Amino acid sequence: VRLLGILDVNVITVNQAWGLFALAAMLSHSCEPNCWPSFDPDQGFAFYAIDNIPPDTELTHPYCNCGGPTFIRQLELRDGWYFACMCQRCIDASEKGRFLRGVLHPSCPTAPNDSAHAPPQDSKPLVDAQAPHCPRVPQPYFVPQPLFAERSSDEFRNPPREMWKCDGCGEESGEDLTTLEAEARREVDDAVSPITLLPVDRRVLKLAIKNLSSLLAKHTRRLHPNHYLISEAQYQLARCLASGAAHGAKFNEQQLHTAVNLINQRIAAADAVLAPYDPSKIEFLLHKAHYLLTLLHAPTLPTSSRTLLLKDIQATYRRALVVSRISCGDANPRTKDILHRIANVNSPPSASIF
Repeated sequence: VRLLGILDVNVITVNQAWGLFALAAMLSHSCEPNCWPSFDPDQGFAFYAIDNIPPDTELTHPYCNCGGPTFIRQLELRDGWYFACMCQRCIDASEKGRFLRGVLHPSCPTAPNDSAHAPPQDSKPLVDAQAPHCPRVPQPYFVPQPLFAERSSDEFRNPPREMWKCDGCGEESGEDLTTLEAEARREVDDAVSPITLLPVDRRVLKLAIKNLSSLLAKHTRRLHPNHYLISEAQYQLARCLASGAAHGAKFNEQQLHTAVNLINQRIAAADAVLAPYDPSKIEFLLHKAHYLLTLLHAPTLPTSSRTLLLKDIQATYRRALVVSRISCGDANPRTKDILHRIANVNSPPSASIF
């Protein structure tokens, strides 16, 4: 039993395989890691730096997916490694400015003048919903206060009402923002569930696009642009738009702009949350390239958009290649796969995005 316990908490999963490495197992977890494990047949197992590492800095790597909010990471760590993380990101209510659960506090006395960041009145709802607040003007947000050290796993899955404080003025929220967030979670799940069943017909796809567009228009007025539910809804809507184009749905320049904008904002959120060369970004970048390729080969795509779209695809692959080479090495299968994609950039996507 003791041996199984040692294996359970110390094995490292790399490239869909796992192994026990005595020295590597000594590295601690951090939700702001500076290293990433990689394995390839030629060079074996190694850690690669994914951020600048000053002298005498402890080397850390992520035990769990660090792209989500604190309560999800804590649940994964409690269930898989039996500890509560106390890194600087976890103990800070705003996750060091990431605001993955931020809820706008519009009446905060520290808020800038509304005219400085209000969205244009003549903007289309779906478009102005993507960036309702000017990124140059910091907005005050309510954030839940860290309580993870006192919670059980059951409380993580069904959290009690949390204390939310404004990061600007320190005021406690009079609303039950935990319930508000849970309702938004249910709305996202309800909008996405019809497209999880294959095959997805055009009628279901059209309804999902409508529901996700309405959901974003509603919740981006209140939730931070980095909020994990906003990122999830943007991702699913981008998939639906690209799939609709691939299946011959009517597609115009405005919808193309919206689809590309959604994908770019997902990348921007990853940049705000993850280390500069965190290989988790590769997945997002390859998703972007896949959606753009789907749009590129859609029969309804305007001819005027093809050249710019192809340049965006090439730039996306080049960025993914840089991240992969730095975080995984040149001999890594993932790096070789990206090089293959670059060589065949004009080929249609190999499989449905669903």
